[in-house]
Amino acid sequence: MQPWRRLILLSIGLTFLLILSWVQFSGSVNPFAIIQNPTRSQQSPGDSDLDYDNDSTFTIDDVQPPKLELDDNVEHWNMHQLSEMYACAAGNGTRPCHPNREKIILLASGDTKFGLWYGWRRGESIWGEAMFREFYDLGYTVLVTEGWVEAPFLYKLYGPQIQIVVGERPGKCIYNPQCVKSTENPDGIPVWKIFDMNYFPKLDWFGTPTDATPLGGPWIATAVDNGPDYPYQYIGYSIEESCLAQTPLPASQRENRVYILMKELAFAHFATAWEPSYYARAATDLGIKFVAGYGDDPKFKPGGQDRPVGGWKDIEEPGKVDNLGGMGREDFLRELGKSRLLLGVGMPNWSPSPYDALCLGVPFLNPVRYFDQSDPDNQTKWETQHPEITRLGPGPPYVYTVHARDYEGFVAAIKKALATPIERYIAPHMKREAFRQRLINWAETDWKAKAEELDQVGWRKKAVDLHREKGETLNIDFVF
Repeated sequence: MQPWRRLILLSIGLTFLLILSWVQFSGSVNPFAIIQNPTRSQQSPGDSDLDYDNDSTFTIDDVQPPKLELDDNVEHWNMHQLSEMYACAAGNGTRPCHPNREKIILLASGDTKFGLWYGWRRGESIWGEAMFREFYDLGYTVLVTEGWVEAPFLYKLYGPQIQIVVGERPGKCIYNPQCVKSTENPDGIPVWKIFDMNYFPKLDWFGTPTDATPLGGPWIATAVDNGPDYPYQYIGYSIEESCLAQTPLPASQRENRVYILMKELAFAHFATAWEPSYYARAATDLGIKFVAGYGDDPKFKPGGQDRPVGGWKDIEEPGKVDNLGGMGREDFLRELGKSRLLLGVGMPNWSPSPYDALCLGVPFLNPVRYFDQSDPDNQTKWETQHPEITRLGPGPPYVYTVHARDYEGFVAAIKKALATPIERYIAPHMKREAFRQRLINWAETDWKAKAEELDQVGWRKKAVDLHREKGETLNIDFVF
């Protein structure tokens, strides 16, 4: 659907909601303002949010949001959630309202939309969906747009209720006079409410310089924890709930095999830690089998590199290296759980899959892709496939680290993993409660105050300089 058609549909639906709200709030001076639940506003300061009246039998379970069920499309979801918020604010619901219900989290994220409604399973979509689900479960009203086209429209209607606006390439709003709040557009989204949804902790991952936020630091939310030296805001995700739905197989019931972590055949050749011949060779030497679930998309260009003439050479050798083909998440976890080791090949970086493996009781081999040949044990000069695990652990027998192109180390680590079963392991920062607390801190922080503490001249000059790099002039007078 074209963006202008989505806006028309959303406008019609929201107009209906506004008319409905005017009827509900006819006693209010401003029918477009969201008011507090009148029942709640009558409480004395010492009352609990759950003590709605003297005869109340409500418990904490009564204020929890109902089980998440997506509407058939994102537009219907947004309208449904807004109508629920209005009913809650008016005190017309059949249940007491969660204290967060009148607070909006706006995910201006195409990755999130396509993950939720179209089944995308790329890391960014999985991360966006994880935030969506947890924010919803925390009681917030969570709205989703495909990007920054619809976000300013929603903000003009519900700005005071919107806590944060999160999306890929936030510069598409920050440097758009029709989107960001400025002297010329006082109803726009304040720059301090706009956050960069950036899976990897570096500014130059993709796009042009003006795709990013000039505020930097905590206004760049990442899915991975790259340590205290990085100024970004680590939000992350949790694998606990999805993993605990799987029952780990006892070691005695697992197949004598290693699962190779790669979704594309190109990863066996481009920036790989192992020679493609290692797999069949190790299968013979160790009497085991390797399996993987990969495709060979002609359009896939790792690192922007073109495919070689004739394509990538397949590594499949039935009985030694078997390709299971593309799989959904549940099938992937099932196949992974049958294995005795998850083998990294060098890419993709920071994949969630090693944490899934550990939760299923499957060790991970984390290759050191690059290192100082004259000082190979100096970890400060390492570049591993999963830097987060390298930094935070755990170590053996959960995670084995082997230098690239070291066949003897490759075989030794596999042999040790096969002989040393592990119990299920969930990293502390991957537990659901830790993730939820990070989301709460994010949504409830006074970001305006933090932005006002920044060097105003500095970040505004940075915004100007970014445009100058493109041969353009920035003509936006940002206001808070």
